[in-house]
Amino acid sequence: METGGPPEERTGLLESLGFESDVLNWQVSRLSSGEKQRLSLARALLRNPSVLLFDELGSSLDREIGHVLEGVVKNFQNRRGSPVIWVSHDQEQIHRVCDRLFVFHQDRLEERHHFGGG
Repeated sequence: METGGPPEERTGLLESLGFESDVLNWQVSRLSSGEKQRLSLARALLRNPSVLLFDELGSSLDREIGHVLEGVVKNFQNRRGSPVIWVSHDQEQIHRVCDRLFVFHQDRLEERHHFGGG
C-alpha cells in the first residue's frame, strides 16, 4: 500500500491505534469489525488528506477506543491543519472534538454554537 510520511510517522500512527507496523499487509478478512474501523482510519490518515469527513466515527466501538480514535484525528488535525467534518449524534463527542456546531434546520445548514477551541 502506498502511504505518505516517513516510516516512523506511519509506525507511530499504527501503534497509537493498537497495531504493529505490518498490519498494512494483513488480509482484511482476518480483522474484527473494530480493527477494520481502526485500520481504515489509519489508511485514510496515511494518505495525508487535505480534508476529513467522518460519519459517526467510533460509534460502534467501546468508549475508550472511540476516545483513542478522536485523539488520533485531533493530533492529525493539529499537525496538518486539515479541516475535519464530524457527523455525529453523540452530544458528548461533539463537545469533545468540535470547534463549531452546525445543524440542518428546515433544509438549511445553520451554525448553532461556536465552542472556540475544540
